[in-house]
Amino acid sequence: MTRQITGTDSNGGAVAFGIQFPDECPICHRHVSPTALGAAVNASRDELQAVYRCTNGACDSIFIGIYAVMQGTGTLVRTTPTTPTSKEFEQTICDLSPAFVKIYNQAIAAEAFELDQVVGIGLRKALEFLIKDFATKQAPAEADSIKTLSLSKVINTYIADENLKKVAERATWLGNDETHYERIWEEKDLEDLKRLIHLSVNWIDNVLTTEQYIESMPKPTKRDKEL
Repeated sequence: MTRQITGTDSNGGAVAFGIQFPDECPICHRHVSPTALGAAVNASRDELQAVYRCTNGACDSIFIGIYAVMQGTGTLVRTTPTTPTSKEFEQTICDLSPAFVKIYNQAIAAEAFELDQVVGIGLRKALEFLIKDFATKQAPAEADSIKTLSLSKVINTYIADENLKKVAERATWLGNDETHYERIWEEKDLEDLKRLIHLSVNWIDNVLTTEQYIESMPKPTKRDKEL
């Protein structure tokens, strides 16, 4: 729903705009109908900054909506400041590689703060910790070797599950693109990298969960069946 808001320009004059209020607080991430506290116009940038208060009583934070304005209408570009939301992973993954979880969420936080040039580097590092920690769990006697090998070699040497091998390999390709001067996979982006990491996480969780059930439910003996 479009609402009218009056912004003050640099000369103290009042200018009215039709805008849509944000429907989510960037700090608590709750769906809210915020209260507008005021607005200012920056004519040189065709920009309106509206100040809001979150109506979630547990939050009650002040934030700013930044709008691109044209002919009396404002289009919401972003809200600030923002509190990044952390990705929650299955307990199997948290137990396997707490470093992966920490690095991944730091990379996502960088994305929330629009630090787009370092997000992919962080995701690539998170992937390496995930795969090497998984490989070490599967082949603990090879831990020292796994630490020193390149990620690609670890995938090709120590990852037996073909689905995991294929998606982890492709995640590595995109992750490497984020660290190099020239890109190979021009048509792929950070969203593709995140999807491939999530697929890798899912396949690893499948392997570990399957192993847990097999270990906790050994095949009954003949006497067990009789009882």
